[in-house]
Amino acid sequence: MPAMSHLGQSVSATTAATTSSSVGRHAAEATLDHALNGLLVALTHALPSTTCRDGPSLAVELFGRMALSGHRASAPIIHTYGIVIDCCRRDHRADLTLAFVACLLRMGLRLGVIMLSNLLKGLCDARRSQQAREMLRMMTKGGVAAPNVFAYNIAIDGFFKEGEVEKACGLFHEMKEQRISSDAVTYNSIINALCKSKAMDKAERVLEEMVLDGVRPDSMTYNCLIHGYSLGILMVSNGIVPDHHVFNMLIDTYAKCGMMDEAMHIFEDMQKQGVNPDVVTYTTVISSFCRMGRLADAVDKFNEMTDLGVSPDLVVYQCLIHATYAMKESAITYGTFVNGYCKNERIDDALTLFRQMLCKGVEPNIVIYNILLDGLFHAKRIAAAKKMFHEMIRSRITMDIVTYSTILCGLYKNNCIHEAITLFQKLWATNVIFDTRALNIMIKAMLDAKRLKQVKDLFAAISAKGLEPSVETYRLMMRNLIKEGFLEEVEQYLLINGED
Repeated sequence: MPAMSHLGQSVSATTAATTSSSVGRHAAEATLDHALNGLLVALTHALPSTTCRDGPSLAVELFGRMALSGHRASAPIIHTYGIVIDCCRRDHRADLTLAFVACLLRMGLRLGVIMLSNLLKGLCDARRSQQAREMLRMMTKGGVAAPNVFAYNIAIDGFFKEGEVEKACGLFHEMKEQRISSDAVTYNSIINALCKSKAMDKAERVLEEMVLDGVRPDSMTYNCLIHGYSLGILMVSNGIVPDHHVFNMLIDTYAKCGMMDEAMHIFEDMQKQGVNPDVVTYTTVISSFCRMGRLADAVDKFNEMTDLGVSPDLVVYQCLIHATYAMKESAITYGTFVNGYCKNERIDDALTLFRQMLCKGVEPNIVIYNILLDGLFHAKRIAAAKKMFHEMIRSRITMDIVTYSTILCGLYKNNCIHEAITLFQKLWATNVIFDTRALNIMIKAMLDAKRLKQVKDLFAAISAKGLEPSVETYRLMMRNLIKEGFLEEVEQYLLINGED
């Protein structure tokens, strides 16, 4: 029994020593591998100097000598090979890169994303993009790597740099067939190349595809397209900046992506380059603002549009009206739309909106009534204007100076002179206050009707009412008094005016 116990202790000691030796060897190899990797990385990123003119080249040579000497790396081997492949790329040694990749594949290892990217970069930098494409296909089919969008972007960009636009576009479609989602870099690379090739129709289609894929265009996209259109225009020697079509297309693209700040940046840039927004531009901007619930911004652009004399189309009004219903806006918003219709001589649409407003329970203010009255008279719808005026009286709507001026001016301009005078006299008798514009209109009406005594009485009453005759008032009086031969009265008016 003592002998057996002694033998067991000896075996245990021998086993422990062996295990300790094995662990120590693996630890030493791991330390050596770590040190090797650190040295290779340092050489890869070393700047040229008198002691080391070419770090990447030296790193490759060192690794090669160690491989020939029989050194075998353990767990970090894939990382070491990755460093060496990066060194080959930096040293522009594409063939050696392929050799190292082949070694890895023979060992049954898969290429990581970074390693694959370095391989493709090396091939593309050597103008061997076709070979990079074949590597992508081979690795995808063989399952030795999983190319992602970054890998495809490298190969696509390589084809473009070699001037192989068709091959680059073909690889882009292969990428989509592999169900690999493109990113902004992919699309910008293709758009940029197509723009440089002056294939703007294709660039536009790619841009539309980009938006449909849910990829947001960025400043790079915008700059590529602007450069492409500018280049195309200069080639024609027109000497002009991109036209409405270019800017409208860009604004529409950004607006569809919900990037209204970027869209408005282009809108402002458009004006700075001397291209005035047209109905398509405003329609795009207004409809986008309405879709985003930014009704105040939409109304601002609508007002700007009408002030500049750009006639809104049906789409603009439909968007604004729909947004108004959704936002439950007030009479102020409706007034903006009614005014826009009237300015563009669409009085029927204005009246339809007015009736819809009433049905919705929004009470019109005096501004809306004044706009409609003016629109009706301008459209020579005299009966309708009179009817609305009488309805206003029956509804006891408080009228202002603008209302009375609009009615009197509308009647006068539509040859209802006697009716205008009669209405004025009734209002005057009830001490309704008129502005100078309304009084000048009535002086014209009375002069046209040959009611000279009433003209003189009205002129005399102006000062009595605390009003100040304008230059136009005196001009009307002088011209007609001279025409009728009342020279003495002209002299009296001149004396009065001189004293004032």
